[in-house]
Formats: sequence, structure tokens, C-alpha cells
Amino acid sequence: MVLDAHAAFGGDAVGNMLVAVDVALRDGAAAWAHGMPISTNRSRSTVQHSDVRLPPARSCCGPHAGGMTMSSTTESVTVLTGMYAAEAEYLAAGGPGEASFDLLAPFFAPDVELHQADALPYGGTWRGHNGMTQFFHMMGEVWESFEMVDQEFLATGETAVVLTQVRARARATGRELSFPVLQAITVKDGRITEVRPFYWDTRAIADACALPTPTD
Repeated sequence: MVLDAHAAFGGDAVGNMLVAVDVALRDGAAAWAHGMPISTNRSRSTVQHSDVRLPPARSCCGPHAGGMTMSSTTESVTVLTGMYAAEAEYLAAGGPGEASFDLLAPFFAPDVELHQADALPYGGTWRGHNGMTQFFHMMGEVWESFEMVDQEFLATGETAVVLTQVRARARATGRELSFPVLQAITVKDGRITEVRPFYWDTRAIADACALPTPTD
């Protein structure tokens, strides 16, 4: 996976975070390779506010500010921490098929776009609240459990960068995985307008979720 952050977001705004992103993903991949104990709770998130770590406060006016304002930083942190708490409530209430997406809807713009890697079982672009609802249904079909056990904000502003450590069990195969997901999330006017997750190894995730092809 190649993350061309300069092309996606503009030079100075991400210049100071590229090394941290690379190190964070490599650390996450190392944890994945060594394996971690997996919870068997069905489709429940364990995200708590204590699991979310924010970057050190930075000046919004210095030479490396990259156009980021204090208001945009505060807005993105407020919206995302609220969304993650609502997501935990949504999953605790039963998740897709049982809980209402209304718990999450206030945090997403009506025309929100979620871009998932095509190689994943739920790959493609999901648009709007209906698309997000369908995405969560697909996630429930693919994963028996999917826990976000730790989250760290690597950058904040109109586009925030969040590193999440995931523990999951595939429904089709029962295989257990621990892996990092890096999300670039755009927040405008108090709502999430775009989400772009980046994975260390999409093939490993897809393989874990796929049943073997029958042979003659």
C-alpha cells in the first residue's frame, strides 16, 4: 500500500506527520505478525474515550501550520470522538440489522463518501447515509467480531489522520486477525464528509474472510 499524502492533502499540511504515519503502520504490522488475543464478542466495539490518544497541541500560526486553524482542529476532534462513542453505542445495541443508524447519522454529512479498498469484501465507494447503512450491514456479514482496541490521532484539522488497532474474527472462516487501519477523515461544518481507510495488507484480510474455492 502506497500512501501519497502530499498528493491527497497538500504538502505542508502533512509534511510533519509522514514519518509518524509510516512508523505507526509498521509498528501495527509488527503487532499483527506477533499475534494478539482476540475477543469473541459478536460485532461489538470496545472503543472508550480512554482508548483515544490525541497529538500534542501545536501552534496554528507557525511556519509549519499548513493552514490548519485551532477551530478546525477542535471541530474534527469533537466530531470524531463523538462519532466513535456513538459507534460503540450502535454496536453495543446490536449493530447492523438491530440498532438504528440514527445513532450515527448526526455525525455524517448527507453526501458523505467512504472509500474502501477494492480488494476487501466490502470494497468500493459507499455514499450517503443509505450507503453507510449498507456498509455496516456488509461489515456485520463479513466479521463475527470487530473491535477497535486503540486509537491515536496522528494529525488533526479539517482532514484528521487516525490510527486504529483492530482485533477481528472472520465469520466465514473463524480466522482471527490483529491489524492496523489508518484513516484520513475530512470534517466540514461539523460533519464527516469523506473517509479513506488505508490498510497494511488488504490481501491478508480478504484471504481470512474468504472460504476456500471448492475443487473438483
